[in-house]
Amino acid sequence: HPLLGNFDQHGWVGGALASKRDAKAMRQAVQQRSPRARYGWTIFKPDREALGALEAGVRERRLALPVGLSVPLDQAAAAFAHVAAGKPGRAVLLP
Repeated sequence: HPLLGNFDQHGWVGGALASKRDAKAMRQAVQQRSPRARYGWTIFKPDREALGALEAGVRERRLALPVGLSVPLDQAAAAFAHVAAGKPGRAVLLP
């Protein structure tokens, strides 16, 4: 997502405004293509302790991320179709 690049290019205030505009435009584009889809950004700093806790949660089946479709990047159209059709589980694009 463009948040950090916008800050670099436009400064703190200008970057925040540009990022808000970019996010709104992307949400609108996603909603037009698939009204049931959601769009969001995230930034994280890798943390061994947090990653370990996530791993334990997944291993112990306390945490899950339902994936309905995993396809290579060159089959992105299938992932978008999965989301647009409202099928259960997330679509994941793999390099």
